[in-house]
Amino acid sequence: MTIIDEYQDVMDIRDIIDRIEEIEGEQNALVASYTDERDKDDTSERFHNAINALSNFWGCAPEEVADSVAALSNPADTFNGDEEAAAMRAFIEQFRGYGGDHEWENSWFPVTFIRDSYFEDYAEELAEEIGAIPKESAWPTSHIDWKAAARALQWDYTSGEYNDVTYWARS
Repeated sequence: MTIIDEYQDVMDIRDIIDRIEEIEGEQNALVASYTDERDKDDTSERFHNAINALSNFWGCAPEEVADSVAALSNPADTFNGDEEAAAMRAFIEQFRGYGGDHEWENSWFPVTFIRDSYFEDYAEELAEEIGAIPKESAWPTSHIDWKAAARALQWDYTSGEYNDVTYWARS
């Protein structure tokens, strides 16, 4: 299972997409089991087990499952299924069309998302990687204002929120 949370310094869109697809795959399997059992016999123990599995998965009451399943197939409804997948979709949607590094669902997205509180360290690492500064020298790197350098670098980045945490991606 891929773990995506707001505590990661750097997130990769491929990991986020993998997690969304993992969640949605599990959801689809549970919904299929529910509808199969419902169509067979809505009083069976297996049907009630399918209801409970979806109820636990979505964190809703068992009596809300039927309406939620119906809402999934209605595009006009606002039910998104799993909250974790919905939050990740909303996060990456903020970056649709920026960067152009990765295509998903016929749109381009940046690949890497950098947590705001980590961005200064990221700027220093990037400067070393591209050869803008010598990797292991004390001077002048020990005198660079990395906070200012990071702010300048952010001009080429777009910000978005994931669970109330700001992340940056190259525009």
